[in-house]
This record gives sequence, structure tokens and C-alpha cells, in this order.
Amino acid sequence: MRIALVVPEFPPHTIGGGGVVFERLADGLSSRHDVQVFSACDPVRSWTAARAVDSAWSERYLVRRYPLVPIFGPKTAFRSVLPLNPVAAGALFLDLGKWRPDVAHLHGIGYAVVDLAARYLRIRKVPYVLSDHGVPTSVRSARAPVRAAYWLYTSSILRGTVRGARQVTAVSSAEGEELQRLCGVRPAIVPNGASVMPRDDGEVVRRLGLLPSSERRYKLVVAAGRLTESKGFDVLIEAMRELGEEIQCVIAGQGCQGAHEKALRAKAPANVAFVGELSRSELGSLLSLADVLAVPSRHEPFGLVALEAIASGTRVVASAVGGLPEFLCPPLARLVAPDDPEALAVAIADSTALGPFDSEERRLASELMARHSWGVICSRYEALLSEVVDDP
Repeated sequence: MRIALVVPEFPPHTIGGGGVVFERLADGLSSRHDVQVFSACDPVRSWTAARAVDSAWSERYLVRRYPLVPIFGPKTAFRSVLPLNPVAAGALFLDLGKWRPDVAHLHGIGYAVVDLAARYLRIRKVPYVLSDHGVPTSVRSARAPVRAAYWLYTSSILRGTVRGARQVTAVSSAEGEELQRLCGVRPAIVPNGASVMPRDDGEVVRRLGLLPSSERRYKLVVAAGRLTESKGFDVLIEAMRELGEEIQCVIAGQGCQGAHEKALRAKAPANVAFVGELSRSELGSLLSLADVLAVPSRHEPFGLVALEAIASGTRVVASAVGGLPEFLCPPLARLVAPDDPEALAVAIADSTALGPFDSEERRLASELMARHSWGVICSRYEALLSEVVDDP
């Protein structure tokens, strides 16, 4: 099959875990099919640039990046949903038309590049599968004009994208219910995959002055993600106030809500450190030293970093929200109610006291990762894509 993979981001220019997912899918599908990636390009803002072809993946598949319109600042929460500029939009149509895919796999709800590609594919009668990685929830607390604009978008453009798909998937049952509420379509559930994260040469560990667990006198909690309200890092900071200096916390991530990030840093106690955005290998090294990964989210469609932590042999304490309870359970993880710093503190203290996984826990972690291997996940998507191609 000739598969067009349309995504809002692609490594190395990624905002969250989605870019990693898209790369793994492209790798898996390209081993048996002809794949081309059509991605928005956030780092390049221009009204006139058409596209750039990324040669880094040329031996496996072609990656095209289309510039977004040059509005808003680089840290705005809206930066990844901006539309392509008019020239880039025309280039996207032209490139899809020249390549003529048999099927397309579109990723993401609320991204202009996905909606634009879906419109073109419907006109050309190219079947596509749409995968939901997270319905935006921050709009509910936004100002009235933003809520009105989002309602217009969901009632027109988004519904057309969703209902034009031959098959719709969601990364968790909770996310599937949200999408069904929004668009009236019941999706199939295909979770994300994960693997052991790569590790760097220890540079980030040396920079932070961290020691292996056997050599330090404190327990280490790691948290990773965008510094936004939905990630609940303010709850983690309150929990760390109760735990004291015998438990240290490192938060990795970059903010896209400036005022919220400043507030987090201002109220962080001495046992909490912010290290900014890390590469995949740097985060892998940090996780390998952690006693616990904390995921205190208020909203989490899936929670990829929690699955990656377990793959690295790290215990998880997480909020019982979204897709997290669908793969996290004792003894590998503890789930607590969101917005409850006291419960989060107790769970962190208890989990750090347990030490590394024992033999039974390692067996359970291996079984979990086998169910979420990229080979399994790619095969499920491949079957869906083949089905929509074969079904007239």
C-alpha cells in the first residue's frame, strides 16, 4: 500500500509525546509499505514558504514539512494547531495529488493540517483512517469568544473530518467516549505503544549532580511534560512540600503558558528542581535513576511517559484520569484522585519505599510492554488501513 501519514508534528520538532508515536508508526508501516509523512512545521513560520523535504529519514521514507502562519508567540498553547500558510496549503494539496496514496492515516483532533488534508482526501475520494490522540479540554475554561469559535469548528470542520473517515480510532476508552460525545462517532480503541527509552552518556545526570540510587541519601521523583495546568504539576509541588528533603523531585518540560510556568517556579520548595525541555535520551537517563515517575495530570488522553517509565523499570504514581487507569495498576503503579496533594504525597512516599521491581513485578512489566509493543500496535493500524482500502 501507498500510505500517507498526516501528522501535526514529527521529530525532532515535537511538543509532546505525539511525535515519538508518529515516528514509530512510520518506521513500522514503512517496513512493509510505501510511506510518506506530511507534517506541519512549527519551527518555521512564514506566509510564503511552501515546504521543506527532510532528508534525515530518506532511507526509510520521505518526510515533508509545511510551515505554519507566523502568528502568536513560540510558547503559546495554540502553536501546534495553527493553519498552514496559503502557499504551504497549496503545496500540501499538490504533493498529495502527485503521490496519489492508496490510503491515508491522519493523526490528531483540532489540528488545521489534519483537517486540510482530510478535505482534500474526501474530494479525491482517497479513504483515510483518523486517530484521536486527545480532544482539547482547555477550551471549556476559556473565554466566551474562544468557546464560541471552538463550537463553530467542532460543528462544521471537525465533524466533516471525523465523519469522512472510513475508520476512527482513539488511544483510550476514555478518549473514545469524549470523541463520541463531541462528534457522535464511536471509535475503535488502539492504544499507544512504548519501548525502553534511549539513554545519553550521562551528561544530564552529571549536570544535575545526581547519583545512582545506591549512592544517594534521598529518593528521586521525576515528572515530565508540558508545564500547563492540565499536567497538574502544581499539585505535585504541593505534595512535595509535605514530603521534605528526603525525597527530591525533578520536573522536566517546557511551558507554553507563560504565567502558569512562572507561578510553578515561584512556589516550588527547595526539594523541587526544574530542568527545562530534555531530549529523549536525556529523559531516558533521568528515568533510569528515578525511584518513581509522578503523573499528577488533570487530563491525560493516554499517558505515554508512564508506560515508558514502566518499560525502564520505574514505578509510577499517577492520577486516575483519562487513559492512565486503562494500563496502570498495582503493584507497578499507584493511582490517586486528581487535585489531591495529600493522597499524592502518601502514594509517592509509599512507592519510593518499595525499591526496584522484584522478579514478579518485572514479569508483569514485561507482559504489559508486550501488549503495547510497537509491532503489535503497527499491526493493528495496518489491518485497519488494509480494511478501508479493500472496502469500496
